[in-house]
Amino acid sequence: MQNVENSMVGRDDHRKWLVEDLTRSYSGEPKVIPIVGMGGIGKTTLANKVYNNACIRSHFDVCAWATVSQQHNVKEILFSLLRSTKGGTFDMNDEAELANMLQRSLKGKSYLIVLDDMWKSEAWDAVRLCFPSENKGSGILLTTRNTEVARDAGTENLSLQMDLMGSNECWNLFKSVAFANEALPSEFATIGKQIAEKCHGLPLTIAVVAGLLKFKRAIEDWKSVAKDVKIFREDSEIPAKKLMRSWMAEGFLKLENDLEGEAEKCLQELVDRCLVLICKKSLDGTKIRSCYGICRHSLFKVRGHTLFSVLVTFPGEIWGLMQLRHLKLPRFNLPDCPSGSVDKGRHLDFSNLQTISYLSLDCCTKEVIMGIQNVKELGICGYETDSNRILNNLVHLQQLETLSFIFCFAQFPGTLKKLKLESTFLSWSYLDIITELPNLEVLKLMGFACDGEEWHPNVRGFTRLKLLLIEDYFLEYWRQFSCP
Repeated sequence: MQNVENSMVGRDDHRKWLVEDLTRSYSGEPKVIPIVGMGGIGKTTLANKVYNNACIRSHFDVCAWATVSQQHNVKEILFSLLRSTKGGTFDMNDEAELANMLQRSLKGKSYLIVLDDMWKSEAWDAVRLCFPSENKGSGILLTTRNTEVARDAGTENLSLQMDLMGSNECWNLFKSVAFANEALPSEFATIGKQIAEKCHGLPLTIAVVAGLLKFKRAIEDWKSVAKDVKIFREDSEIPAKKLMRSWMAEGFLKLENDLEGEAEKCLQELVDRCLVLICKKSLDGTKIRSCYGICRHSLFKVRGHTLFSVLVTFPGEIWGLMQLRHLKLPRFNLPDCPSGSVDKGRHLDFSNLQTISYLSLDCCTKEVIMGIQNVKELGICGYETDSNRILNNLVHLQQLETLSFIFCFAQFPGTLKKLKLESTFLSWSYLDIITELPNLEVLKLMGFACDGEEWHPNVRGFTRLKLLLIEDYFLEYWRQFSCP
């Protein structure tokens, strides 16, 4: 479950429609409402707003959240939902027993289930029978980039397609982050609108750029950003015919006959998966003439500083660099550690590695974590997902002292001395858990680490804390507590 309520501007019409539809009295089987759109467009944020809505919480007997992710793990999905419905931890490993337990916990109750970041229909098929169909008035929200998943899972006519934000929404979000409750000087408005326009309607991008400018009040800084900000999302117009011919030339299409027809099917599949946007169609509307590419591994620069980079995926041979001590990139994937290293207890490949960041959330498998278990400083970056998979994996990092999360979070090892959170959108109450870390000396809460205007610590903790840095855009009230 994600215990957050994002303050993102816009999408209010979507939120109201979903809340009204889910709480409206009806006697049929549980509604399944897919929220569909490209990465970074705000699907998870919208689902969070609905999930934490007061009307929703009072209407349903049970609310449960699970993050599915690209490489879905059915057991982890079931564990996540059970933690929401029953609380506590579960030692059993039998998938069928977990499914039966979940079904029993929901039976006879009205429930709202959120399945976030679903990539494949197989993931839906694996869990859908766990949700009792006789529970009248229940609902299921799922977020996905794939329209095929939405068609397979969704109740007819209830799918919600999220489009890019319009100019006014972009600007409202930008100024709410960059200036929060401050008055907006007129000289910044024109430049700010230019910057917001260059973010191409993606809320995630707008929030990050505006956050960078939050503490910059020199007009020259803003002018430089307006001039130099570039979002390399492959978003220049691409002729469809040129794109398909390049696929043919590279040998990506296996059929010997009707290569053009096969290429058109592939292009339509990319459209269905929200990886490309249609720019122009033929006069009769049957063929795609040009498109915009929306590559999720994008390059984003402001004044020469890379913020989001092409997702680097290393080959398996990288594990042979036994003397490697520091590996730092804006975001990268590691392949699983060779099986011999884990199965036979020989963690030799990266035994000298001290620092690694920013590791993509998608590749935080047990095999990778076991291969870096001597690391002392770790940074993890993930988008729109809170993967419960890494909850159990980080416990293997017994030497870990410094941990940084961007756009994601997980359970924190007790060995931590330094913790940095950014764009995690945690509720302030979640910090009560962090206060209990016995060795924590430094806590940095950067932009959007927590959500909400007030922090009311209700436990005494931080017994060793030496530095607390809060660079939050919305915190207005903090009830002071005393540290020993």
